[in-house]
Amino acid sequence: MNFEKLYSKKYKDLVGFGIVSGLQKQDAEDFVQGVFLELYKKFLAGEVDASQNVEAFLFRLAKWRMTDKFQQLSSAKIRFKEIGEFNDLDNLPAKDGRDYEPLEKAILLAEKTTRPKTFRYWREQINGANAYDLYKKYGISRATAYLAKSRVSKKIVELAINLDK
Repeated sequence: MNFEKLYSKKYKDLVGFGIVSGLQKQDAEDFVQGVFLELYKKFLAGEVDASQNVEAFLFRLAKWRMTDKFQQLSSAKIRFKEIGEFNDLDNLPAKDGRDYEPLEKAILLAEKTTRPKTFRYWREQINGANAYDLYKKYGISRATAYLAKSRVSKKIVELAINLDK
């Protein structure tokens, strides 16, 4: 099996699969790198038979890893929704001798690393305000409010997943 030929032939297809599955371009490229690395390791370990359909195995492997990624994201989003719906994000639980959960840490970290206005728009939407409320209150477009919520939410979920490892 010529791994370099397989890589150059299928890289764009797998990046496209990642993008169609909902990943940003950079995330899709990182995802594909991980899939090819795993395939290469399996090949070196003798778990992949080069005489079989390696391309089919590659796409099946990509599908499995995408499923794993969505399961990680969905569990992080569930925890994220619980914190957003049932807690005042201005007053996260006081440290009581325990470590913060990864999601709580991620929210605190996101607050420190995000533009204050963007984080404020996100926090108000999590606490029940809608985009129209923010439009009236701050004079921003509804698209700006939606974008702030999307960006900060994505950042928090990514941070939480990385902290949870």
